[in-house]
Amino acid sequence: MGKMKGKGSSKSKKETSAKVHNKTNSKLSKRGKLKKGKVKKKRKENDMSMRNITRTEPARFKRNETLESDGEERHDDNMVEDSDYKYFTTPGRDFSFLSQISLNTTETKKRKRKRNNEDESVDYEQVPRKLFAGNDMRHLLPIKDKGRVIEQVVPKTVKVVEEIKDEVEPEIQEENLPPMSNVEIYVKRKRTLSEMKEKIATYCRSILANPEDNLKKLKELRLMLSSSDISSTVHKLIVVSLLEIFKDLIPSYRIRVLADNEKEHMLKKETKKLMDYENQFLAHYKHYIEHLQIAVRRFKNCKYKHLKALPDICKQSLFEISVKCLAGLLARHPHFNYRKDLIQVVIPFLNHKKPELSTYVCECIVSVFKNDKLGESTLEVVRAIGKFIKSKDFTNIQPKVLETYLSLRIIDVEKLIAETAPKQEKKKAEEMSRKEKKRKKKMRVLENELLETKATEDKNKKLKLHTEIIETVFHTYFRILKSATNSPLLPAVLEGLAKFAHLINIQFFNDLFIVLNKLIDSGDLGYREILHCVQSAFTILSGQGSALNIDPMTFYRHLYSSLLQVHSGSSSNDMSIILPCLYIIIMKQKRKLSQQKVLAFMKRLCSISLQQLPNGALSLLAAVKQFLHAYSCSDHLYDNESQGSGIFLPELDEPEYCNAHTTMMWEVQLLRRHYDPDVKVYARHLSYQAPTTGTGQLPTYLLRKNPEELYNEYKHLQASNIMDKLKPTNKGYKQKKVKRRIDDYKAKGFKDYINTVVNDVPDDIDFKKLISTDS
Repeated sequence: MGKMKGKGSSKSKKETSAKVHNKTNSKLSKRGKLKKGKVKKKRKENDMSMRNITRTEPARFKRNETLESDGEERHDDNMVEDSDYKYFTTPGRDFSFLSQISLNTTETKKRKRKRNNEDESVDYEQVPRKLFAGNDMRHLLPIKDKGRVIEQVVPKTVKVVEEIKDEVEPEIQEENLPPMSNVEIYVKRKRTLSEMKEKIATYCRSILANPEDNLKKLKELRLMLSSSDISSTVHKLIVVSLLEIFKDLIPSYRIRVLADNEKEHMLKKETKKLMDYENQFLAHYKHYIEHLQIAVRRFKNCKYKHLKALPDICKQSLFEISVKCLAGLLARHPHFNYRKDLIQVVIPFLNHKKPELSTYVCECIVSVFKNDKLGESTLEVVRAIGKFIKSKDFTNIQPKVLETYLSLRIIDVEKLIAETAPKQEKKKAEEMSRKEKKRKKKMRVLENELLETKATEDKNKKLKLHTEIIETVFHTYFRILKSATNSPLLPAVLEGLAKFAHLINIQFFNDLFIVLNKLIDSGDLGYREILHCVQSAFTILSGQGSALNIDPMTFYRHLYSSLLQVHSGSSSNDMSIILPCLYIIIMKQKRKLSQQKVLAFMKRLCSISLQQLPNGALSLLAAVKQFLHAYSCSDHLYDNESQGSGIFLPELDEPEYCNAHTTMMWEVQLLRRHYDPDVKVYARHLSYQAPTTGTGQLPTYLLRKNPEELYNEYKHLQASNIMDKLKPTNKGYKQKKVKRRIDDYKAKGFKDYINTVVNDVPDDIDFKKLISTDS
């Protein structure tokens, strides 16, 4: 072992101090303990020592900083000529001065940089040159003068233009196609149309299959609308296909647009992907709506020239399709973004001259009213309609615009008021202790949190929206009643008041009754408008207005006189207005009706039931039955002996003074021979004074229905198939005899004969003309 050590020690060499210093520095640098300041100081000291060395430069290598007069290029300091190179390469020469030349490079570099900074030609060469619009100008190299760059442009010579024309003309002549016949043009158009249909169908299929990955195809399909290569039919197909795509892809929530600060937040990969998809989808939807708005304006402010150059027929068809697309989007997704823009564009077309377009838009608005559960979109639409009517000064507006209000879902406001009303607490707040108060506050917080988790509609918010809707509706109604009493909108206003009169504030009842009486007394209203006024007055008096001291005698008189004008002709649909008024009179105003009024109304209902269709006759007979059960004095109409003095005056319009107690209900005996079996059964029931049991009782399918239900169910049924659709089999009914009579009614040619007779009879007969012609 000792020998080995001796051998190793004898052969080992000592390391130099520089090597040891480098090793220690590398170790310290790896550990991060090296002090770099000392190294930098040493380097700076070495550099300063090298700079302080005195240098002697030969005269022929001095820099010439100025340019020569003859325009020759300037040589650098380190450039050596050939004669000098031969001199220096000869042996025995001393080249120690060359080290001085190499040390002078720092100064030359600095001087070059200064020269480049002073001369801006290098920066100018890097800047791209601007091209001037127009092909008739020729561009030359620019000139620099006093720090300014002057661009030189010279018009092209005529020779160049002629040469270009000579070169282009043979190419154009070669590209001219041979003339095509009309058949070939038709076949070519048909082929291109089928190809475009296939292309649009493939795009739509791929977009609907995977919308997140195929949004580029949606963009391509949308950009096809702005291309000049497609025809107007292809344009329509793309618009309609995009409508169906957006209808299917629009989510059931409103997309929130992110702010600039929110975009910088760190998000998960999935959420970021979803947000990018929603933002891109919303951008495409916005561009689509903007294109439809331009089409609605007949491409007046459009930036595409090929769309402005379309013929008027194509513009008209595109205009109608775009209006229907906007209305369809609003009806299908009224909750989505850009709802206000859609409403502002669509609402003016409610009053369009074309009936097809206006009815389609009205149907879309009605669907918005019916499907809106909360009321936000309904409120915006109602406000827009009110502003539109006000801007027209209540003139030149169709009644169907206001008839859309009749489909509003504001009838349930009373239920909401009852549900949201504060319940009476058993204990007062003063009697509660501190612990109970704290516990009650915590319970309120928990209840609010539970409501948020249920994701149900807030009833207080819904009630607030519905009250605003009611205010805007009645605001427009009252304006029309005050300013435009002779306008065609008055029937729609009165019908709306009759439907929503129970929601009017009690402070406006007196003013409203005064206005209604003035309208009726003016004589400008028809019987239908009078019926609407009567209905609205009775609905007010049956609700909150029952506490008011208002005499409804005039409204009884108007209702009694208007009943005779409702028959099976053009006014048969007005039975739906009479039935609710009769229900209010019979059921809700028992104590206010005298015996003379009850008997007069019963007699008139029986007389007009002879002039009605089966559904109208059944509903009126059901109302007579309600009179029989509600008032005991109605038995006088079944007595042959007259009670009291006077003669019955059926043409008198005053129910109190027509002497109805001196007559009988002989119309019931005529109705027992009616062609409709159900009317016949009901008349037989009334002839026995409407018994509940025994002979003459009603079957179950007629017993449990009020007048309005009978009218609505029998409205669309013919007299020949009522038995087959509604009547169940029962023991007390003889089916064979009825079938024979119905078969007799179904004889060949009998229906045609009835139709010709009905069509020949006018709705209004002027007896004076008939008398004059007979004489």
